[in-house]
Amino acid sequence: MDISGTLWSCVVISCIYSVTAEWYDTFTGNQITEARLAALRLNNLIPWCAIEVKNCSLDEPRRLDNSCNNIHRPSLGTIMTPYHHILPPDFPTNGGLRTAKSGRALPNARALRVALVPDGRIPNKNFTHLLTNMIVFVTADSTTVHDTANYVALTTTCCMPGGELDPRCMPIRVPDDDVHLRRSNVRCLNLTRSITYQRLGCTPETLPPERINLNTPMLDLAQVYGSETAKAMNFRERWGGRLKAEKLKGKDWPPGNGRVCFQNNLNETRCHALAESLVNSLLSVNMAFLWFMRQHNNLAERLAKVNPCWDDDKLYMVSRDINIATWQQIMYYDLMPNIVDYKYLLKNGVIFPDHGHVDDYDPSLEPLVSIDYTVASRWFHSLQEGRLNLYDNQGKILRQVAAVETTLHTGMLPLNNTLEGLTQGSFRQPCTSTDKAMDPDVSM
Repeated sequence: MDISGTLWSCVVISCIYSVTAEWYDTFTGNQITEARLAALRLNNLIPWCAIEVKNCSLDEPRRLDNSCNNIHRPSLGTIMTPYHHILPPDFPTNGGLRTAKSGRALPNARALRVALVPDGRIPNKNFTHLLTNMIVFVTADSTTVHDTANYVALTTTCCMPGGELDPRCMPIRVPDDDVHLRRSNVRCLNLTRSITYQRLGCTPETLPPERINLNTPMLDLAQVYGSETAKAMNFRERWGGRLKAEKLKGKDWPPGNGRVCFQNNLNETRCHALAESLVNSLLSVNMAFLWFMRQHNNLAERLAKVNPCWDDDKLYMVSRDINIATWQQIMYYDLMPNIVDYKYLLKNGVIFPDHGHVDDYDPSLEPLVSIDYTVASRWFHSLQEGRLNLYDNQGKILRQVAAVETTLHTGMLPLNNTLEGLTQGSFRQPCTSTDKAMDPDVSM
């Protein structure tokens, strides 16, 4: 028997197996046929309607796109998957606006917003801005803003003549007596319909429309590490398990040659060039990203000292796992009990009373973000203070910035200890009181 030939055959088979991949429907999670794949490619619907998943291994680390989270249905919980509904969807069959049970039209959304949410600034007696920062970061980590980007920057014609007839549009009419806009010429707010599997042609239009989540629906620090391997590799140093960083005043900052920081002034040149460009958007996301990015590199350096034989990949993966575990601990055991009743979380198995290892993995559950959460989380904006105080480490207020001036304004953070001052402010300055009023700088 030719043992060397047998071994060589095994190596070849192993290599073939290691690069084999299958294609799965992003909506159902089922494997698709070659004919279906060819049709989707012909209509440029990859990766919206189908995702490629390489063969799973029980010994591999957590994948960036979360494929193989379920070894038997490997595409579940990946990017491009749908949201979950707590209640069955209730949409009109003609694509119009939903009506009341009486059959009459529902009240104007703008009129309701003005009537139900008064403007004002009422300090919260229990929580600081760290609460709002973490809530925003949770949303950025598990959902996507492509629908927002669509009506803000891409489909901006919904208020023009004929816009209501555009199937992409759902403009909001502004009443003439609107308390904020009555003295302006604004009588319409541009709004688009969500991008759905049905609109794209991924699923039949006979099914209720379902939104697409471009992010991984897990708390996995996707804003730090990304969800695509190629982009993530560009953000790694390729040595010591570190994320790519430049030193400014002895502290790690990511590469600063990004292009989406539209509010940067002439002397503010930094804009994060990252796997996920959303990091440059909202201040809460930007700050939390920097905290966890620096924590990753700190972990990698410390692990390298006690494990000198570990290579770059090992250091990177273990640092990432610890970083994600830290984030999940903050989320489930520190943040959520302050928002949701602690006993309720225990009763429903979200958290556990002991501190030992817990393995409650259930392969029958599909990892999805609830669409109801994405709607409800908008009410957390009522906690947002429109004026942000910067503090020194002794608790002295140094200066104040408007929250609206910090969006897409990464260049301000390294200057004049702005990041440090805002970080101090996140756990020193009270957020606003829940639902009682909306800061006028946050509302409109």
